Amino acid sequence: MAQEGKNKNYAQACTFGSEAEPLAEKALESNQEKIASFYYNFAGFCAAAGEAEKAEKAYKQCLAIRKKALGVQHPDYIKTVDKLAQFYTQTNRQAEADKLLAQLKKEQNTTTAQNSTKTDTQNSDTAPQGAESPEFAKTLTNQALTQIKARNFKEAEKNLTRAIGIYQKNNLQNTDFATASDAFGIVIVS
Repeated sequence: MAQEGKNKNYAQACTFGSEAEPLAEKALESNQEKIASFYYNFAGFCAAAGEAEKAEKAYKQCLAIRKKALGVQHPDYIKTVDKLAQFYTQTNRQAEADKLLAQLKKEQNTTTAQNSTKTDTQNSDTAPQGAESPEFAKTLTNQALTQIKARNFKEAEKNLTRAIGIYQKNNLQNTDFATASDAFGIVIVS
């Protein structure tokens, strides 16, 4: 009963978001990150309401805006890719999730190689981004968890090894690190 009411609220939010979309586009046109946030939240409501087409479209719009406005190494871009990949997995579209995550890895590796020519002093004032960021490590962990469910332990081990390395490099020992470590334990014994 409580779940029914919750789904109804998401359905209403999805409906209201659809109605608000043209207004949000117009009101926020000068602030790309705010319109991207609108689409990100709208996609989440629609996904929870079971409106898969609307959710996918909104995630893709958010992704395109964040890629253009923030770049592929920005944590919000990585988080959006991860969320869209999770959406694909939840809607039984694992091949699309894998393709999206493979593209993200390629983007991160390309931009990391390009940025390696910068000096350490140029990079010392900023938080880790791209392939060295905690957001990317979390994406790798999420992909590995899906791979474990599919019994693809070899690929899961590669992703978890990389994710744990990123967490350790950034001296992060949080719940995301714990999840990656626990999953790695599962892979090792499997």
